[in-house]
Amino acid sequence: MRIMKIITFMIACLIVFRSCMLYAQEKKEVERPSVLDILGKMSGVTAEAPAIPLENVIDQAKYIVGPSDIFAVNVWGFQNVSYRLSVTPEGTLIIPTVGELKVGGLTLERARSEIVNAIRRKYLLGDISVTLLSPRRFLVTVTGNVLNSGSYIASPVERVDKVVIEANRMTMPSSTVIVEPSPMVTLTPTFTQQRTALEQFQKNTERNQASQILENISSRNILLYRRHGTRVDTIRVDLLKYYATGECKYNPFLLDGDVIFVPRKDIGKNFVSIYGAVNQPGIYEYTPEDSVYNLIKVAGGFMDLVDYDNIRISRLSDDGNGEQNITVNIRAIMEGKQKDVPLQRGDRIFVGEKVQQRGDYKVYVQGEVLHPGIYPITKESTKLSEVIRKAGGFTEYAFLPGSQVIRGGISQTDANIEKLLSYRLANLSIEDTAYYNLETNIRILRGLFTVDFKRLFVDADTSQDITLRDGDMIIIPSVRQMIYVYGQVVNPGYVPYVKGKDYEYYIQRCGGYGEEARSGDVKIVKWKTQQWMSPEYTEIEPGDYIWVPKKPERGLQFYTTVLSQAASVASVIIGITILVLRYR
Repeated sequence: MRIMKIITFMIACLIVFRSCMLYAQEKKEVERPSVLDILGKMSGVTAEAPAIPLENVIDQAKYIVGPSDIFAVNVWGFQNVSYRLSVTPEGTLIIPTVGELKVGGLTLERARSEIVNAIRRKYLLGDISVTLLSPRRFLVTVTGNVLNSGSYIASPVERVDKVVIEANRMTMPSSTVIVEPSPMVTLTPTFTQQRTALEQFQKNTERNQASQILENISSRNILLYRRHGTRVDTIRVDLLKYYATGECKYNPFLLDGDVIFVPRKDIGKNFVSIYGAVNQPGIYEYTPEDSVYNLIKVAGGFMDLVDYDNIRISRLSDDGNGEQNITVNIRAIMEGKQKDVPLQRGDRIFVGEKVQQRGDYKVYVQGEVLHPGIYPITKESTKLSEVIRKAGGFTEYAFLPGSQVIRGGISQTDANIEKLLSYRLANLSIEDTAYYNLETNIRILRGLFTVDFKRLFVDADTSQDITLRDGDMIIIPSVRQMIYVYGQVVNPGYVPYVKGKDYEYYIQRCGGYGEEARSGDVKIVKWKTQQWMSPEYTEIEPGDYIWVPKKPERGLQFYTTVLSQAASVASVIIGITILVLRYR
């Protein structure tokens, strides 16, 4: 029994000693760099790449791995291993102690899976992580109708529109050298002016040429040529549709060696148009993939008042003499029950809009009412009396004979059209035309509506209860117990109103006539209508104006002209008399 214990103890010591020897050998092997270690370190030695702005988290299923992509490979277990590796120009990844692995052309998702599987065959235990640290950079070519054709640096996380924008920046070509004159050299004014003028001309010419190019750049028919071995695929890029829908296929991510061709836009021939209840109606560049619903998306989508049952396509025949109208069931297309309707070059889409009867209809009440302000009305149904009642009625100072309604809602364009139409059948002299313009402008700008407030609210004459319209203004003035006298009087100004007094009374209250007054041409200007009337044909009312005109100044030239004309007339009369007497 004792011998057995000794043997067991010796075996245990031997096992422990052997394990220590194996661990020491393994540690030496790990510390001793192998050829693969050296290659791995060479592959992983990369400079810190500048950060590339990302529009979102990289989609592993869409990102394509290529040369110069940088990966971080980590193995955690009994011994932690961490590598920073770069994909070689041949599209391989050299993993120390594991080997060389083909990853170029694979999606990021599949490349990570392949790397993990390869490492797992070497390291049976522990956790493995593979992370893309920095996307690569490469060259793509932009040609066609752009300001600056050439090669541009891009990355797999950038889209076609990025390099198209770069190719159209207003930058000076790299071959252009700007030479500034030395401070020690004096240029003559003539040469300086000529050079400045030449430089300005060149800048203007370049700017004009650039503007012509930018105006004609296609944004919906850009072609992307992508090589896959010996095969070259052509992808049509539609930036407007991408911005409208967000679908990546219309603006794909870039890959190494892509060639982008930007054609010239011919909106006069290659177009489709859309009008009506869409947010951005207008004419758009046509693409062979265009359809009704897609073009509606490009046009910013529907407005709130769209009539889904009133959408149609107007399609002209090739000779332009025939028209085909196609009704579109947009609801079925939106619900996926019907295929979208493809469009043809030159199609016009009309999107109907529902008639909206609701509106911000309102009128304005000013002056002597209890509650002046803005009052809502119903279209073509609210009466004047209703609004006055809502405003609390008149105050004790309200002057009903002078109250008025000014009609609103007449635009200057409508006013001009009305005047032009009224001229069409008129036969007016120059003087009549000037006077007609004056009267028409006053009528349109003031928009006075004939209403007798006294008859309506005192005599209860409902014929004066007009229907109000949006924008009408109701003005209730204060009682005016004054008469204003002005013109050729000694002291023009206001005179208190006295019922029954004539105009001479008010003129005398102002000191009488001035020396140059034309007392026989005094006019009464009615306060409400602004009508000029002779005193004998009207009764002076509160608020009226009395105008005393001035005698016209007639100098020597006036009398000379009168005498010369009289002499001419006299000579004609004398001549006629002599002829009559001679041949009698």
